[in-house]
Amino acid sequence: SLDDQLIDIMSRLFDLGSCIASPQYGDQSKETIKSRVISFDAKHVRDIEIWIDEMTELMPELTSFILPTGSRMSAHLHVCRTVCRRAERLATELIDAGKESESSMRYGTADSGVIVQYLNRLSDFFFTAARWANYCENQDEVEYKRPNLNAKQRGVVTRSLRNPPSGQKV
Repeated sequence: SLDDQLIDIMSRLFDLGSCIASPQYGDQSKETIKSRVISFDAKHVRDIEIWIDEMTELMPELTSFILPTGSRMSAHLHVCRTVCRRAERLATELIDAGKESESSMRYGTADSGVIVQYLNRLSDFFFTAARWANYCENQDEVEYKRPNLNAKQRGVVTRSLRNPPSGQKV
């Protein structure tokens, strides 16, 4: 369920924060590194990709850009997505700065690529979960519409996400 996935994500974000807060350098012994390291690897990225695929296959195909509208749950998930994108940019800057000063720096047991990849896929998960929340709550999606420069106001185009499978919960 989405609740269980969000609990797992919160736990992984604590692990990720620990890895970033405790960079390892090449001159430390393996025992020192093992004694203070939280494991974080590509398995967590694969988990998120599986969850995205599971939700996506049950919803109507996305054929255009959509605006972050819908239910309260969806709005919260869209905020999570934007915060996650910001965290991805900041982590990239931090990692790039670390690479300039220490060529052999690692973050816990995670290499910097896994950290950035996780944050990237996590923001995609939040986008999909926001759509899923609207889907389960029978909320329409509002499509992005290019502006008509001659019109005073753009029209709204909605797409129905009606009829979720029975028994599906947010």
